[in-house]
Amino acid sequence: MKKWKFVFWVMCFLTVLSILQLPFFKELNIGAFIGSFVSAISLVSFYGFSYRVAVGSKVLAIIIFGINALAMLGIAIFSVFFLLTYLSPGTLFFFVTGMGLMLVYLYPLYMYAFKSTEIWQLE
Repeated sequence: MKKWKFVFWVMCFLTVLSILQLPFFKELNIGAFIGSFVSAISLVSFYGFSYRVAVGSKVLAIIIFGINALAMLGIAIFSVFFLLTYLSPGTLFFFVTGMGLMLVYLYPLYMYAFKSTEIWQLE
């Protein structure tokens, strides 16, 4: 579990940076706020999974996973169209790397919401 604790703290650091930089955007839009909000809410599940504790409820964990999965699906669909339009070894490398990072991001959210029954039984 040490690797997931490390991932949690990296995500926490990146989320804090994302929130701190909001006032300094040239063009502040609602998407930046939504992205920062989703990242901050996702930290709940990251924390629960990495430290093996129930935070909130299982329904909340499922909702957090669903929101992130839908966002990642949209990004993946856009990325496929971008890859097909601008196919090159560089874009293929970034596509595969990005998809791998998405899976690393979604794995703890999925495991916490659906496969951590021992955590939710203690609740």
